[in-house]
Amino acid sequence: MKIKKNGKIIRLTESDLKKIVKRVLTEEKINEQWYKDAWESVKRDAKYIAKDIKKAVAEIPEIPSSFSKLGDYLTSGENWEQVSRGFAEMGKTLGLVDEQDEKAGDLQAKLKKILGNSTYEKLTTLAKAAMKGE
Repeated sequence: MKIKKNGKIIRLTESDLKKIVKRVLTEEKINEQWYKDAWESVKRDAKYIAKDIKKAVAEIPEIPSSFSKLGDYLTSGENWEQVSRGFAEMGKTLGLVDEQDEKAGDLQAKLKKILGNSTYEKLTTLAKAAMKGE
């Protein structure tokens, strides 16, 4: 098979294609495992994260109050798909995933101050894992 890229012709054999496909499938499994591991780790800290989310919602007016419900779902251990969607939405809304947003930078600083670095990092990891899982 010939592929033309940037004016160069690349010749791929069948074994080259097999290697590429194998590598892509292996990387997908690794990435998939990463966000599943993130969800597994949160189950241990669910009570603390839920408490911290509610505290942040109460103290920072820019955070939608609907995010406090995430804490209830998180501690119940049910509706993980709904929790995942909630964390994905939280990541987008609060700028936990897109750190280039200037407006989100101020909110991120407030969150770090209230939650502490450890919980803030967990929320960021959960938001990224949730978005990856969508």
